[in-house]
Amino acid sequence: MLTLQLNTVRPCVNDDKTLPTALEWNTGHTIDMACHFSKPIIVSVHINGQPVCALLDSGSLSDFMSTTLADQLKLKTDILTKPLPVQLAVSGSCTKVNDSTTAQHQYQTIDEQWCFDIMNLDGYDLILGTLFTVAQKSVSMFEHFHAIASL
Repeated sequence: MLTLQLNTVRPCVNDDKTLPTALEWNTGHTIDMACHFSKPIIVSVHINGQPVCALLDSGSLSDFMSTTLADQLKLKTDILTKPLPVQLAVSGSCTKVNDSTTAQHQYQTIDEQWCFDIMNLDGYDLILGTLFTVAQKSVSMFEHFHAIASL
């Protein structure tokens, strides 16, 4: 059994293209100080050799790439014959996926071509959802904001 430890990082721009070693904790901002939010799990992965920020989202049924990242990496996109509606857990929210792309995805021991749906994302380059975790045969365990994925 292979065990991967997931750490959160904040990618930074530097000349030698190395990943930073600083950890980052992300959180929502609340008006009521008695309300607490769980910390999201953010990892740094490589897409076509470039470091990007990815949110691990166990509630997402697909893997998404931001339109900005697809443009920056000049990825070839495929227009979907029928746009896919994206359903969010909020009333009145409506967006659609019109394009997809395939790119080289690298994270620790994972190095493979991966298909992403392209959509407007706020704050992240990628969202890796249940498609990613199921395909990697990984099981996530969350305890005190740490995650271990067993393959």
